Amino acid sequence: MAIQFTASSSEGLKSAQSAVTAAPFTWSLWFYPDSSSGNMAPLTMMPDGHANDRYQIKLKTNNEAEYHIRSSGSNENSTTSNTFSDTAWNHVAVIETAADDHKIILNGDTGDQGTNTDSKTVSGVDSFALGYRPKSSPDQYFDGRLAEVGIWNVALNAGELAALADGISCYQIRPSSLKLYTPGVSSTQELIQPYSWTVAGSPSIGFTDTPIYRRPRVRNILPAGSDMIISDFYRDLSLSIH
Repeated sequence: MAIQFTASSSEGLKSAQSAVTAAPFTWSLWFYPDSSSGNMAPLTMMPDGHANDRYQIKLKTNNEAEYHIRSSGSNENSTTSNTFSDTAWNHVAVIETAADDHKIILNGDTGDQGTNTDSKTVSGVDSFALGYRPKSSPDQYFDGRLAEVGIWNVALNAGELAALADGISCYQIRPSSLKLYTPGVSSTQELIQPYSWTVAGSPSIGFTDTPIYRRPRVRNILPAGSDMIISDFYRDLSLSIH
């Protein structure tokens, strides 16, 4: 399953809580853009009520993916050299290791990743949004589907990022550090932490054309007290968002 957003209907989701507030953190999500006729913001993290300052993924009209940080009236951007495809599933990850270590990786291609080593932070982060940029005049509405959205309070390593881009679910990667996991089961429901959403428009749930595991690897997680037992088995299955 996946959450369908329609840009022309100004659809989005916003939570007045934040999974993380500062580095280190990692974002991961799958996106299926119906078009790239305008800049789009699938994920934004910001101070509530002052979203002109923000951490943001920007999908650009030239089909590059940009990690955009704005604070105190200036920007720092990291932009991929490779491009995403319209009307197809793509994966993007942001890794904020420190205030001066910013990365964005599109479709697992680390050779074309965007990097920036200029120091930039956003103060007072306490909310985040899916599907649009909720600044004073909201804009950059996403047109298409989002799925498997994950936010961790650590900087994931290269192997973990490769696994996510290869189709492994967020829930299988460092579950103790996974602070938000929205697989696309419901536009107002998520796993891991109980966030409250404000819904703009009527985002809907889609059931077709969802990402498929590129490798037939599925991890089964079973609770064991306060920890998790992770066991691997192999099966040719689609993602949990099918």
